[in-house]
Amino acid sequence: MKTTTRASALSLGLLLSVALSLAAASPASAAVTLTASPAGSGTTCSSTVPCTVVTALSKARAGDTVVLGAGSYGAPVITGTGGSVTYPIKVRPLTGAAVTFSKLQTYLPNATWTGITVTSILYVYPAAINTVIDGFSVTGAGSYLRANGTVVRNSLFEGGIGVDAVQIKNATGVRLEHNTIRNYAAAATGEVHVDCVQIFDAAQVTLVRNSISNCSNAGVTLSPGLGLGIQGVTLESNFIQGCVVITATCKGGAALDVREVSATGVVVRNNTIVDGATRVVPRPGLVFDRNVIDFLADCTAPMTNTVVEAWNTGSCVTPSALGTSGNRQGVVAFVNQPTSDLHVTSVADATVVPSFALPSAVIGFDGFALRGTTAGADE
Repeated sequence: MKTTTRASALSLGLLLSVALSLAAASPASAAVTLTASPAGSGTTCSSTVPCTVVTALSKARAGDTVVLGAGSYGAPVITGTGGSVTYPIKVRPLTGAAVTFSKLQTYLPNATWTGITVTSILYVYPAAINTVIDGFSVTGAGSYLRANGTVVRNSLFEGGIGVDAVQIKNATGVRLEHNTIRNYAAAATGEVHVDCVQIFDAAQVTLVRNSISNCSNAGVTLSPGLGLGIQGVTLESNFIQGCVVITATCKGGAALDVREVSATGVVVRNNTIVDGATRVVPRPGLVFDRNVIDFLADCTAPMTNTVVEAWNTGSCVTPSALGTSGNRQGVVAFVNQPTSDLHVTSVADATVVPSFALPSAVIGFDGFALRGTTAGADE
């Protein structure tokens, strides 16, 4: 009788342990929705009595949703426990509401932010690991991504003066996907160089299927930073332009500059790069394959299967790799280059005879698999 009782107690304890474990693994089943508004107060955070966004996000836990009412939220500093990798906190506007932050400064880990306008600064601090920025409108603002696992997708960055559109530093695993980044100009005095995307002291950074154009210094550049190095950058299926028209505030340093000596493991594949110099020189682990470029600045560029329209004839008669390794000279026509529509008008323009096959298809700018004979981001 005692043995049976003890066995039953053990079984009950085991079942309770499993139940608690399942409950901990499934916080979404108990998730709540918190509501914030620009004029919110108190701690209720209900749809009838909303709180501030700072209060709502300090209360939110894994799997919760924070809904933002219409209006301007100013420049709050966001902190909190955050969500989990499996169950992030979701932050979104109330359906149909226009939500604006002058500065969105977040330390909140494991959170997905959707559908917000930022007008001055977007700053993702190192503590805010696994932040997702989705469907943002960043107008005139500089963006500073400092947290591991940050993802920025489906967003528009435009119209900044004297700031980089997107700056990636001291972070690992940052991904920019399907964004439009354009029209960032130097200040009138010109003392600050302005890039669409600048990467330094970072690792495993990926840019795929972005439209990047018309930033004063460079479309995409790798920089020395504090000398900590850059380990692993992938640029794939992007439309990249320098200054479409050269002016006093858009001087056009380069469309693409990946010469940084500290950078290793850089892969530049199936990009369309125009309206400015492409700067690429031999580096450890560099892959520069199946791109379309309209001006090659460095005659020793270690390229493969690439279409080159023109190059720096002041440095060489012909680039060393042109005419070998699947590379050829050619002119590629686009649907509307001045408006950054770099879809090709003829598949033949972007076709190469490749010197090697890819192990798997590359997904092009529009989300469809490209043929292995295609150079650039579109066919």
